[in-house]
Amino acid sequence: MFPLTVAIFSLFSYAVVAEDCLTALNWSTGKGRILLNGQPFVLKGVNYFGFETETFAPHGLWSKSLDGLLDFVRNNNFNAIRLPFSMEMALKNPAHPNVNCQANPRICKLNALDLMGAFIDSCAARGILVMLDSHRLSQGGGITELWYDKGYYTEARVLEAWDIILNRFGSKWNVFAIDLKNEPHGAASWGWKKQDTDWNWAAERFIKLFKNTRHFKHIGARHGNFKGLFFVEGVQANAASPNKNSPTHFWGENLEGVTWNPVKTGNRNLDARIVYSPHVYGPDVFNQAYFKVGNFPANMPDIWNMHFGFAKDRTGHPVVLGEWGGHYRPGSPDEKWQNALADWLHKKCMTDQFYWCLNPNSGDTGGLLNDDWSTANTRKLNLLTRVVPHPTKVKRTNGQICVTHGRYLNSDCHKADQTTISSDSTASQEQYASDGHLESGVKPE
Repeated sequence: MFPLTVAIFSLFSYAVVAEDCLTALNWSTGKGRILLNGQPFVLKGVNYFGFETETFAPHGLWSKSLDGLLDFVRNNNFNAIRLPFSMEMALKNPAHPNVNCQANPRICKLNALDLMGAFIDSCAARGILVMLDSHRLSQGGGITELWYDKGYYTEARVLEAWDIILNRFGSKWNVFAIDLKNEPHGAASWGWKKQDTDWNWAAERFIKLFKNTRHFKHIGARHGNFKGLFFVEGVQANAASPNKNSPTHFWGENLEGVTWNPVKTGNRNLDARIVYSPHVYGPDVFNQAYFKVGNFPANMPDIWNMHFGFAKDRTGHPVVLGEWGGHYRPGSPDEKWQNALADWLHKKCMTDQFYWCLNPNSGDTGGLLNDDWSTANTRKLNLLTRVVPHPTKVKRTNGQICVTHGRYLNSDCHKADQTTISSDSTASQEQYASDGHLESGVKPE
């Protein structure tokens, strides 16, 4: 649990909370933080899935109102939603998603993309930011190992889907980030100079341009309207790194390849918008061997540091958990795991995160809502309040976006903020670019 003395110190030291009203949002990174117009943005996010499934709509809208569900998110101080979708949804734009008209008369007859636009706008009205997450290729195909397949969903077609998404939503003020590919795993590699499987190379192509092609330039080149962040997940295995005996990883958790092969586009502005985003879970999702040892969960910090925790200090980029969670039943190993992770995130100044998930119908984890889609799992909400008690708040008023700056519970996390952090993050970018161990390509043995 978090030390009471730290909490008291933080409350007195950061009692004055400033508000800035802005005409535009400038997203960047620096000193391991997400920056909004040069100031640290304290992120408290939650996943809300459904667009990537056969309903082509956020789940729960079959009986509940979107307004009520988003009010729940806002009223519990979440400032961002990670919104999964599928390439199929973007490319085919299915009509008549599963939305109850009595509960949602304004949106029930919309096609999928219009419904996504209405969702984003409803979030904006509540001061909720949105990260669009490429979660699946097709609604029924599960999570693929790679960012493409050898059938219909080629890399070119996946980028065509991103064109559709960003042309429609990239300029919305509250679309602050995109997650390029959910949970690379299996054959996905990092740093082995394999064009077909190296996820780090693919992420660079997605952000900047296709390599070795004549006519596809991508997100950074084609979508200047999108000023947000690029979230890059890890892989599962197959990472070229100095760790020879690293314990087993969850899908998307392994950032060890960043040591020798950080994601770099060669464009300083684009590189300053990269966020590393591992996914990590506990015994409720898969009972790894290291959950069964006698010193669990005291053994976990060393494992988390090896898998992804090192990357913030190593690169200067933020490391933001894109998914973590579990049922959090009293006295369970999963409860011990989540409490230990929460404490570690707090001590590492890495509490910016997206929790999995709002939905109660996630079989491995349950949700922040109970099965009735109405009542709250208060134990989980209390956990997340301890992790992020003072998130940044945003709202649009009279043509301006007003930002109430958040603060971290651990006062040590603010020490790096005593000096000015420039919005283009040049110091941190130049530091890691000049590190001889971080040049692109596999480090020679």
